Amino acid sequence: MDAAAAERYHARRTTLASARRRLFREWAIVRGLLGPLRSGERVLDCPCGIGPHARRLGELGARVVAADLSPAMLAYAVREAAPAWAVVADARRLPLRDRSVDATLVVRLLHHLGLREDRLAVLREAARVSRTRVVVSFMHRIALAPLLRPRPTRSTMDLSAFRREAASAGLRVERVRPVLPFVKRMWFVALVPDPTQKTYGTSHQLRAR
Repeated sequence: MDAAAAERYHARRTTLASARRRLFREWAIVRGLLGPLRSGERVLDCPCGIGPHARRLGELGARVVAADLSPAMLAYAVREAAPAWAVVADARRLPLRDRSVDATLVVRLLHHLGLREDRLAVLREAARVSRTRVVVSFMHRIALAPLLRPRPTRSTMDLSAFRREAASAGLRVERVRPVLPFVKRMWFVALVPDPTQKTYGTSHQLRAR
């Protein structure tokens, strides 16, 4: 994706009235699942996309680590959200040390990953780098909306399957918030790292932008 594509994504995903309503609903859920944020708390947003959640986290006083695989998307997020740190990164292999952030957001990613191994890699990395909590979205396999407005097939699962994948990654489901249960596919989950799960560090360090 280049800069022009990032601009088109912004226009499609944030300027339309329907897109603004969706972002508002999703942010309200994410904010509730994150719980209280202390000023200066370090929060990873990966993938950050064009930065809508990173911007709001910064407004709450968080020190945001914005990460995305697309340099163009990350550049847009840096311009719009001014995160404390910005890094081009694959969510399956984060260039961050163990427990280097307080919380992690993984929003609108897992349903794009068709392989269980890829989803587990993302969840394991989120568990590894997070000290307290992880907020993740996934697509529930049972929903009415896709029947009314068919879209390309994406990776879906039910809550039981998600719990199993999270447990395999060393995460425990704490709270669940569907956008609109069994109508919309998008569900959000708050997870906490399992302290008995061993994690392994990387040779990379978090660097200030």
